[in-house]
Amino acid sequence: MAIINRGGYRSRADARTSRPIESRRQPQVGGSAHPTLYSLAAGRFVRREAVYWIREAWADLCTASVLLSARRWNAAAFYSHQAAEKALKSLYLAVLRVEPPKSHVLTELYRGLRGVGLGPDLEERVAELNKFYTVSRYPDAAAGQPYESVTRGDAERSFETAREVVELAEGLLKSAGYEGTPEDIRNCR
Repeated sequence: MAIINRGGYRSRADARTSRPIESRRQPQVGGSAHPTLYSLAAGRFVRREAVYWIREAWADLCTASVLLSARRWNAAAFYSHQAAEKALKSLYLAVLRVEPPKSHVLTELYRGLRGVGLGPDLEERVAELNKFYTVSRYPDAAAGQPYESVTRGDAERSFETAREVVELAEGLLKSAGYEGTPEDIRNCR
C-alpha cells in the first residue's frame, strides 16, 4: 500500500515530476482496468472512446427530443445531426478500429463505413440530415433566420433519421460485445 502525502503525491520526487494521483485516474466506463479498452464478454474489447461516442450520441438525441418538445426546430435538427455524427464515429473506433475522420460531413463518415452493415437505404436520409449542421445555425447558410428556415417536418425527419443511425450503431456495437447504453442515458433521465 502506497503512502500518499498531503499534496496527493506518493513521494517528494513524484511531486516534482507528476500530477496528483487523483488527477491521473481514468474515468471508469467498463470492467477493464486498461485505460483505453472497454471490457466485453469472453475477453473481447471495444475501445473506450467508442463507448464515449455512442453514449454522447444518445445524450444528443435526448437533447434533440427536448428541443422538439420546445418547438425549437432548428436546434432539434442540429442536435439530431450531432447524434448521428457521434454514432457514426463510434463505429470507426469499435468496428473499423481506426480513429474517425475529423469531419462533420455525415455523407463522408457514412461512406467510410461501407461494408459494416449500415445499408444503402439510409444513405439518402443521412445526406438530407447533413445540411442541418450549418443551415440550422447560420443565417448566411439558411438564407435567413435559422429558426425560420427549419420546419417542424424537417426537425422531425432529422430526429427520426438520427435515431435510426444511433440505434443501428448501438446494434453493431452490441454485436461486437458491448452490453449497451444504460437506460438512464437512452431515456433522457
